[in-house]
Order: sequence, then structure tokens, then C-alpha cells
Amino acid sequence: MPATLERVEVKLDCVEPDGRRGIVREVRVNYMRPAFVDDLLTATVELEHLGRAQFTLGQRVLRDEELLVQGSINLACVTTDGLKPVRVPPRVHAVLQAALGHEVTQEEEA
Repeated sequence: MPATLERVEVKLDCVEPDGRRGIVREVRVNYMRPAFVDDLLTATVELEHLGRAQFTLGQRVLRDEELLVQGSINLACVTTDGLKPVRVPPRVHAVLQAALGHEVTQEEEA
């Protein structure tokens, strides 16, 4: 049986000429069930949180409807010369906000 892999690529880095850089702040992974070499798996990514200087992506791996792995990764934008938090670049923020599906409120940005 041929396997198919669908891929959507969006560049979400925070590298900017003004000295911003993206870093990984935290990764959480919960392995619930094993996957096997010949399994057809589905991986999903969704935006869980969008703040001024950071955002969190939720990730899931499924075999059919069975959840195998669930995790999240928190990414932040910082200055390259001091690693101080800075705002997510507007172009990246716009892509993430569109993924969230609505306007980001002040409470969500915190």
C-alpha cells in the first residue's frame, strides 16, 4: 500500500535584520501509545496561544482516530545580542493570528 505524506510549509521564524531571533522556550510531549514502522500516521499542528513575544503550538500524532502522541512547543522571539523578549514580527503575527481564526484580544496577548 503506497503511503502519502501531505505537507504544508509556513515559514514562522523570527529572524529579522533588526536583530530578532526565534528560540524554543519549552517542549512537552506525552507518548500514549506506540507507533509502528508501517503505520499510516497523521500529524496535526494548531495554535494554542499567541502572545506579544511568544506563541505555543499544539501537536498531535494519530493512527486513524487513535491518539498516539500529544505535545506542545512554546516559541519566543528575543534579541540576538541579549536574548531579551521582543515582539513577534508583524508578518509572523499575522500568519499566526489568521491560524487562530479571530482577532487576538489583550488578554490573549499577555
